[in-house]
Amino acid sequence: METPNELTCKQYWQLVFIAKETQPVLPFNEVAILEIMKIVLRYSNVTYANAEELKKDLTKFKCKYYCHGFKANKGTITEEQYQKIGLCIKPRFVVGFDAYKPVRPIELVAFIKALRACRDYIRGNFSDDAFSVFLEKVDHIKLIVN
Repeated sequence: METPNELTCKQYWQLVFIAKETQPVLPFNEVAILEIMKIVLRYSNVTYANAEELKKDLTKFKCKYYCHGFKANKGTITEEQYQKIGLCIKPRFVVGFDAYKPVRPIELVAFIKALRACRDYIRGNFSDDAFSVFLEKVDHIKLIVN
């Protein structure tokens, strides 16, 4: 049996559902969950990154997208945002020259783990307790992709 190199239908719809739920009420063109995942990607691929840098980046993210705290979005997302989500059907969890290599199955696992960790952190309203759990999950992701 060949290992998949793209998200399954169930994983894709999970991504869409989480994107809808976590999208801020303010009208941003970006997909918020993908923006926080960029922070996780950057942290996971840099060996010298520390928790303080991650916390600083997440604080900037929180101030931009959730300045009044997180509240689950009951609305929808735009067509442009659907297109951005569609680009994640074959997720890459590497940067640099490794991005030109074929997708490794572990990257799909890392992507889904990061998606769920980000969702839980946002649902935890960016609290210190949520950050410590988030940091553990992200450090685990960092280990499996490197």
